[in-house]
Amino acid sequence: MQNLAGRDRERKRRRNAWGEGTIFRRKDGRWIARVTLPDGGRREFYGRTQAAVQAKLVKARSDLQRGLPLPSARMTLGAWLAEWLESVARASVRPSTFRTYEGYVGNRVLSQRISRLGLTRVGPVDFDRLFADLREKGLSPRTIEQIRAIVRRALEVALKRGLVGRNAVKLTDPPRVERREVVGLSPQDARQLLGALKNEPRYALYAVALASGLRLGELLGLRWKDVDLDTGTVHVRQAAQRMDRTTQFVEPKTRRSRRQFTLPASMVAVLRGHRVRQNEQRLAIGRAWQDMGLVFSNEIGGPLVGTTVTNGFHAALARAGLPRMRFHDLRHGTASLLLAEGVPSRVVMERLGHSTIALTLGTYTHLIPALDQDAAERLDRVFEVVPDLQGVK
Repeated sequence: MQNLAGRDRERKRRRNAWGEGTIFRRKDGRWIARVTLPDGGRREFYGRTQAAVQAKLVKARSDLQRGLPLPSARMTLGAWLAEWLESVARASVRPSTFRTYEGYVGNRVLSQRISRLGLTRVGPVDFDRLFADLREKGLSPRTIEQIRAIVRRALEVALKRGLVGRNAVKLTDPPRVERREVVGLSPQDARQLLGALKNEPRYALYAVALASGLRLGELLGLRWKDVDLDTGTVHVRQAAQRMDRTTQFVEPKTRRSRRQFTLPASMVAVLRGHRVRQNEQRLAIGRAWQDMGLVFSNEIGGPLVGTTVTNGFHAALARAGLPRMRFHDLRHGTASLLLAEGVPSRVVMERLGHSTIALTLGTYTHLIPALDQDAAERLDRVFEVVPDLQGVK
């Protein structure tokens, strides 16, 4: 009996030696690697496979042998969100997007009780309470959805690094958001719009927006060297972005946003006339001209401000006696016109720079009831070759 007790003590002593670890599988299928720290404490790492946690365990042992600290088991959700913002988000998103992340996390999450909970202990119920509190404070479902998405991304990184065993936000239900109905334009609407705005100073901007489907930032970042007037080809290589009252030029928001397409000949003619007028303006201003090579610039060649453009667009619509619409609705108009003319959805997707064709189809095809009618008529032409089809029982 004494020998057995001695062997048990020896196994326990060896199991608790710092730097050593164990691996086991939980009932829910996830794997856990547990390593002993020099102070006698333990640290756990999580993964979906045994190989994944084995790799984390090997790295933890290596870090301990080199005297490097492991992530704190007492880290709070707030501490992790702050670290994620600085070490991950800042370098991976646009400055304006980071500003949004920082504002939502700082004002809506870090100020709440949930931020003081342990990162490994915070659960779906805690997040449900957070979102309920934000609703009571008057935040819209759309804003809560954005906050939820930001925290979900942060916890996904924590999950990959083995700091948590699950992404608790994924286990909550997103708020129900009423989607804004997309308004399309018929060919007659488009002709009426362009005809009414013909004499506006920024007519070229409005016309190209409708013919190209470019986002406002992409239009304001467009340079003459990105446009080949001989072939009508446009390359989207940058976008204008307003930050701290200054305009910055950034890469397109996604890989597919970096694209090229061909303008219709009518819009090439509009751009040629616009370039002549811009050159005349540059000569009149002289040395005060800011030669930035922008297609659509302000009075001295500098970048236009997005809010100035949208306010001017609303004023132009009012002068023309047309219903109010958002500038972004010109982009929607492009899609609806292309689909109405039978342009394949894949081509529409590429021209608009959508990430997936599902986004294109889900957003726009409901605007064109004629497409369904056309589909029925095409099937009729197929079935005409079937003899005495009406008599089949």
